[in-house]
Parts: sequence; structure tokens; C-alpha cells
Amino acid sequence: AFTGIVRHRFKNPPRGTDLANSLQARKRARQAERHRVRNASHRSKVRTHVKKVLHAIEAGDHVAASAAFQAAVPVIDSMAGKGILHKNKAARQKSRLARKLNALAAATSG
Repeated sequence: AFTGIVRHRFKNPPRGTDLANSLQARKRARQAERHRVRNASHRSKVRTHVKKVLHAIEAGDHVAASAAFQAAVPVIDSMAGKGILHKNKAARQKSRLARKLNALAAATSG
């Protein structure tokens, strides 16, 4: 005999599943939580690569900045392709980094 509402099959349920009543809604909440964690990791990776470029530019090291920029561009493009970043935001980030890199190159050569 069923005596009460079964809330979760898990000891520590994923966040957001406490409001889901149907099995489908619970599954979607679990998936959404997995995607949220994965997307946060990807966004963090983009920010890390952008910071590496900016730190190298601030240090005035054109060689290191160029290498960091070359490493950052595919990561930014990849995240835009996955939908983690909007394509215009990805383009804006790359453009701003390239502009700063070119300004550094002009300052160091001239």
C-alpha cells in the first residue's frame, strides 16, 4: 500500500528536482543540472584563456601574448559552436583581444 509521496530516489537529490512531479520533469531537471555544471566548466575555460592573453599583453610579452591568443581562439570558437557563448560575443572577444595584441605589436616594434 502506498502511504505517502515519494519525493526522490536519491539521498541527495539534484537541485531543481524537488518541484518536478512527473518522471519526465524529474529527468529533465537532472539533465539540466548536468548541463549547467558542464556549461559552467566550459565558460570558465574560456575566461581562463582570455585572461592568459590579457596578462601576457599587460606584461608586454608579445610572443607569449600571441601564443596565448592562438590557443584562445579555437576554444572561443568551440564554445560558440556549442552554444555556451553567443556567436557575436565570441566574435567581439576575439576582436578585442586581436586589437590589443596588434596595439602591443605596434608599441613594441615602433
